Amino acid sequence: MNGQAIWVAGPPELVLEFQEQFPLPTVSAPDEADWIVVLDLEPDALRSRWERLPENRAIRLVNATTVLALECALRSPYPDRVVGLHLLPGLLRLEQLELVRTELTSPEVEARVEALCRGSGKTPQWVADRIGGVLPRMLCALINEACTAVQEQVAAPEEVDVAMELGTNYPRGPFAWMRQLGARNVMTVLEALFMDLGEPRYRISPVLRRYALLEPVSQGEARTR
Repeated sequence: MNGQAIWVAGPPELVLEFQEQFPLPTVSAPDEADWIVVLDLEPDALRSRWERLPENRAIRLVNATTVLALECALRSPYPDRVVGLHLLPGLLRLEQLELVRTELTSPEVEARVEALCRGSGKTPQWVADRIGGVLPRMLCALINEACTAVQEQVAAPEEVDVAMELGTNYPRGPFAWMRQLGARNVMTVLEALFMDLGEPRYRISPVLRRYALLEPVSQGEARTR
């Protein structure tokens, strides 16, 4: 093995996106990997998969958007080899990638993760180990507030998008972001934020819930083969 063999598991859209952005040799089982990547966003699904991983010394990357990276590190046989990512569908295609170190992450692992990012054209940005991270938290809160505005008949969804694009020079409006990230995924992040902080701004808008109910369901899950 050349030290770069990778095994990735999680929702299909995130697995495919990761494979596109990090075109490394893949293996069929996590116990054969040098890198184990778990991208589940739903907390129970992530914890369940994490508990089933083999006890090898692979560097483990975990989607720490809804579960703290430290929690995952403490459930790992080698806590110093765990690094978190803050990911939602579409965010891996951005130049910057949010990374999370814990109090236990070793400098050698940090350096290897940074090298992996830079080798794939990404700028690594270390952020605090907090639910939601920076960009996912801001985008999900913005989408939720936009849905509240629609509920209160302030404007129609397309009008909200135009107002944000022209008024703030955003590259896309909140409803365009919702289509990119997925309404169910946005709800999952907001639920985790509300559970963590209890702040009313993270209480899910009824309009967002309706969008999530109408969203097509992804069939099954993807993993590297």
